[in-house]
Amino acid sequence: VPLGPQIMSPGHVYAVTLFLEMPECGPNVDAGNFMVDISLSDAHEQVLAVSRRPAIMRYRSELLRWLSTAFFILSYVVGRSEELQWVPVHLFESFPNPSKAATGSAAIVLSRPELRIYSAHLR
Repeated sequence: VPLGPQIMSPGHVYAVTLFLEMPECGPNVDAGNFMVDISLSDAHEQVLAVSRRPAIMRYRSELLRWLSTAFFILSYVVGRSEELQWVPVHLFESFPNPSKAATGSAAIVLSRPELRIYSAHLR
């Protein structure tokens, strides 16, 4: 994913977190733990840093899912609510950009290809 101009300027320290918007569907719940890999590169495609961190959706028992679905059924039907979770993955606690140029791109890979993702935001 190319990053916008001067998103991660050189000489500054950054915390990098990936937020995954994931539906509470069978494949996502059954996947359990999965790994998230990130590789940050500069504008010349030189790798600046890599990280690999675990992630998992929050556990909700079958009973709790049924009760929640029954309680929010009207909200689901009219489209005001969805059965999803935001999963934060802290990829870098403190990333000092050592490059003389701004970070140019981020490559993100999930270890489980069967996962379903609505959206992903890197902050």
